[in-house]
Amino acid sequence: MANIALVTLAQSHSAPTNTKAILIELGHSVTIYESHSVVTSQLVGFDLIAWCRGAESASASKQVADAVRAGVPLMCGTAGGTTVFNDLPIQKLGIISGTISQLSGDPSKESVKIMMNNNITTGVGNVGDLVSVYNSNTYMIGVSNSQFVQGVEFITADQVDDTRSTLAMVPKGTTNNLGEPTAASMAFIPWLYGVQGYTTNAKLMIQRLITRLIGEVKVVSGVVTDSNGLPAQLTVIAVDLTSNYVVGVTTSDIDGSYSMSLVIAVGGSIAVLCVDEKNNPLIYVG
Repeated sequence: MANIALVTLAQSHSAPTNTKAILIELGHSVTIYESHSVVTSQLVGFDLIAWCRGAESASASKQVADAVRAGVPLMCGTAGGTTVFNDLPIQKLGIISGTISQLSGDPSKESVKIMMNNNITTGVGNVGDLVSVYNSNTYMIGVSNSQFVQGVEFITADQVDDTRSTLAMVPKGTTNNLGEPTAASMAFIPWLYGVQGYTTNAKLMIQRLITRLIGEVKVVSGVVTDSNGLPAQLTVIAVDLTSNYVVGVTTSDIDGSYSMSLVIAVGGSIAVLCVDEKNNPLIYVG
């Protein structure tokens, strides 16, 4: 699992305390740094930086941003002590333009809306579904999709406004607003706050997001056949054996062939299951 640097305004606050606890529960190693004193050299050796209720500070964000420019992936939440943000690391890295600010009702939400079916939301819900990420209503400020650069994946949205992102994935190499390719993958996740704790679905999405941020892409392909050796058109499910999570679902073509590009943990392995809902629940394992 990942070696994570958790950067926060005050490590005694319940937001980083709860976030650190669930990251450890998910199998990761976590070191907390307070944003007013952290420096880039402390961060560059980590697999991932998690910014959770950090400082609204240009100097603090620069330290984190420089580590991302050196190739460390970033999972970026919002800042503490304010509801207007101009200096989050993901803003300094040229992914989000303009000011991020609280709208009416922002601090009193517990759910997000799924906007994309992918390896982060598989099994959590379908497009349009509301999914609870907090155990009760708490702080969450989304960002207008129009403030992001091109090439960002909008995975979840505000529970009442589809145009405000609450989970956006920035693949490595995305061009920022200065015309530069990003040196590492990033994600904007304003519900990486967790004062009231995280739900099971939130933990699952965070774990998958971490895998996506630090993992590697593998292409899994093959041909599905029935008991007579003939091509079969059936549901194919890929499971990451490191986490035991479903990371991909597709349907084989009429000739039985299938192919999936999957993001899994570095050094991990995949099991592929084929499901025949009518005749046999598992006719193929490979």
